Amino acid sequence: GVGIGNIFASLVTAVGRNPAAKNEVFGIAILGFALTEAVALFALVIAYYYYSRSRKFNFAYSNLSIGRF
Repeated sequence: GVGIGNIFASLVTAVGRNPAAKNEVFGIAILGFALTEAVALFALVIAYYYYSRSRKFNFAYSNLSIGRF
């Protein structure tokens, strides 16, 4: 959330200073938005991967005392 807010705050500032560069700056801002979202989604995927691995690992050891796998 903070990164996206910074991107669009900078976009508003840049357009306010130089309205003629709106189209060029807007394209760069959308690219920055997309990269920020991609990094956030990648972090969620990695977190879920490690979470699911840790749950499977703990589950396997908790069942060894019962004798089931």
